[in-house]
Amino acid sequence: MLEVNFTLVVQMALFLVTMFLLTKLLFKPIMQTLEKRDAAIYGSRQEVEVKEKQFKEQLENYHTTIDAARRRLAEELAQKRKEAEAEQAALLNKAREESSNLLDEARIKIKEEEEKARIALRAQGQLFASFIVRKLLGRDLLQKTLGLLPLFLLVPSVAIFIFPALLWAVTEGPAHNGGVPAEQYIKLAWQIINFIVLVVVLYLLMRKNLADYFVQRSNTIGTEIDAAQKARIEMERKIKEYEARLTGVDQEVARMQKEAQKEMEALRQKMREDTKRVSGLILQQSQKSIQLETKRAQQALQAEASLLAINLAKDILKREITPEDQTRLVQNYIGKIGESA
Repeated sequence: MLEVNFTLVVQMALFLVTMFLLTKLLFKPIMQTLEKRDAAIYGSRQEVEVKEKQFKEQLENYHTTIDAARRRLAEELAQKRKEAEAEQAALLNKAREESSNLLDEARIKIKEEEEKARIALRAQGQLFASFIVRKLLGRDLLQKTLGLLPLFLLVPSVAIFIFPALLWAVTEGPAHNGGVPAEQYIKLAWQIINFIVLVVVLYLLMRKNLADYFVQRSNTIGTEIDAAQKARIEMERKIKEYEARLTGVDQEVARMQKEAQKEMEALRQKMREDTKRVSGLILQQSQKSIQLETKRAQQALQAEASLLAINLAKDILKREITPEDQTRLVQNYIGKIGESA
């Protein structure tokens, strides 16, 4: 039968005192340390997670804003490029039309001057023919002709009518807390010696291991806390960086707009220069065509004038030559043959 005596009461009291001391000096500090660790580590981690979420949201907003601005600027550039190309095409069409009109007007002018020159040729053809006959027959037939200018005036008179058209065509163009120290228990009566021995033995056996454990655990906790703080600091730095970039997103968009405007102005300037160059080439080609057609008209008129004069001279010779003229022409021809022999 279990006997309740003083020793049992003392043992129970010592157990309660020991539990109280362990709770006060060991268990509670350990729990407080663990709670602080959890608060430091997991609190920092949660803070980092929250800030990371904010960072991702800000980063997404930044990229969304920049991408939207880029798309808008690209659309504006495409529209302005299209307008500039349409303007260039209109200017080139206008230059071609002006060149075509210039060429048509020049052709009409050349045609008119040709007709005037032909009239003058008809009027002077008789004089040209008479001059030829006079050289052949040695007789003056001016009394039977219109009495106009001699042959050497024919080409200047044709040039007077032809070269105004040529001159007109060329000049008129278009970014710690440590472990808890062990307390010496109060020595009680010899009745509690076994309990004290037990406590001392346990203490001696576990002191080194517990100390090493708590030192290692303390170091681990400190390392985890430092890592969490570093992660939080780094995340705060990134958030501040992107907050600054978001603050300056308007300036970034303005810079992009300025660059786009500069690019568009350079494109417009290049297109203007190209248009001017092509228009000049079109004009030069038109002027060359006018000069060529003018030269062809001159050559045709010269050939026509020569043929007209020859035909008229033939008619005059048929009508005016006499037997004496024939005899003299034969004799002169024979004499020239003899001299050349």
